[in-house]
Amino acid sequence: MKERNIHTGKNILFAIVMLFLLLPLIQQKLKLFREGELHKVVPPEEPVLSLKNYFSGEYQEKKETYFNHYFGFRKLCVRFNNQIDYSLFNKANAWRVIVGKDNYLYEENYIETYLGKHFIGHDKIAEKVKKLRRVQDTLKKIDIDLFIAIAPSKAIYYSEYIPDRYFKSEKTTTNREVYLKEFTENQINFIEFDSWFLKMKDTVKYPLFPKTGVHWSRYGEFLAIDSIINYIEYKRQVKLPKMMIDKIEISKEPKGVDNDIEKAMNLLFEIPNVEMAYPQYSVISDSTTTPTKMLVVGDSFYWDMFLLRFSEKLFDNGQFWYYNKRVDHNDPTTPKTVSELNVQKEVEKNNVVMIMITDSNLPGFAFGFIDNLYDIYFNN
Repeated sequence: MKERNIHTGKNILFAIVMLFLLLPLIQQKLKLFREGELHKVVPPEEPVLSLKNYFSGEYQEKKETYFNHYFGFRKLCVRFNNQIDYSLFNKANAWRVIVGKDNYLYEENYIETYLGKHFIGHDKIAEKVKKLRRVQDTLKKIDIDLFIAIAPSKAIYYSEYIPDRYFKSEKTTTNREVYLKEFTENQINFIEFDSWFLKMKDTVKYPLFPKTGVHWSRYGEFLAIDSIINYIEYKRQVKLPKMMIDKIEISKEPKGVDNDIEKAMNLLFEIPNVEMAYPQYSVISDSTTTPTKMLVVGDSFYWDMFLLRFSEKLFDNGQFWYYNKRVDHNDPTTPKTVSELNVQKEVEKNNVVMIMITDSNLPGFAFGFIDNLYDIYFNN
């Protein structure tokens, strides 16, 4: 009887081990459990077998990559590993994501930029601003106002949460500081949001930056777009559609891009967040309103604004040229890339052109857009 029980126990143990070993394959084929997709991970395509790629070994290599990506419970294992690294070692397994004090998240590039690590020099900046001034004046002659909007940096706004190890070396001259000096001296039209946000920091009702995202908060976006409307009205002496805040939802559950870099970390559990404000708005327009089409050339700080339909509702269906490469708009007949456009013709359809750029992108100011227009108008 005892031997039978031992034999039965061994069989059960063997069955459990085999089931454990086969579970990933079963999950891969049958998808018994929902694992959720990993963020910022591009799934590989399944390779097509041919004599050429089989004998070269290319097929086997790509098939292995494909199999490993879709292996059962892989996503769960990745999240588990990332959670361990984050919880025990304060480490983020995402490209250049830094865990700061009190679990505030940063992209390292913004910290380095804040400390002056990517300074391109006074001469290069002066040369770029000289071109900018000529383009600005040329557009003004045909009644188009060009201006720069420097979006705020989380590293500047929440510098107190940056890890101490980044302050071992002294903070040096930054691109932002020199650009602002050159803009002022050369009478460039610009709005700069860092200083304004810092002035409001101790009195503003809701956070202007999220804890686990890299971009400004939804509430910060609404303050910024209201400021941009006022600036355009002042520059052009016109009345734009009025944006009215109908209500504000308060939530600790991040929405939109408020946890974009936390998502990239692919954790098992969410990082506790602070209460954020999410305004809902309507637009009032009447016979005194002047339709004002605005082209936006910018980085990801305008992306959520575009999704909120600010371009459509406030700026006469103006286009958004994302990094001066992709064209976002509501017209299905318009090409999707800037390279397909007649740039001069498209620019001159607008009343206003805004270049929105954050300080981490200032080394590449302004995504080739000003250089392109300079060549069009002066090096034709």
